[in-house]
Amino acid sequence: MTRHGIPIQILEKLTKDFKIPLGRWGTPEEMAEFISFIASDKASYMTGQIINVDGGLLVHSPSIKFD
Repeated sequence: MTRHGIPIQILEKLTKDFKIPLGRWGTPEEMAEFISFIASDKASYMTGQIINVDGGLLVHSPSIKFD
């Protein structure tokens, strides 16, 4: 069982099926680091961007649609 409450076998299958280029799901800490960066002065010159924090999933499989 993972810390997200998902059985490891299901998580591994989802990772394989989605073909995440980094080979794993992002951690909560990685998401927090991204949010911290976007909220900081280091990102003050960024405007109007859509940034996918997905381990390269959409670059690798741009036709994936999430409903």
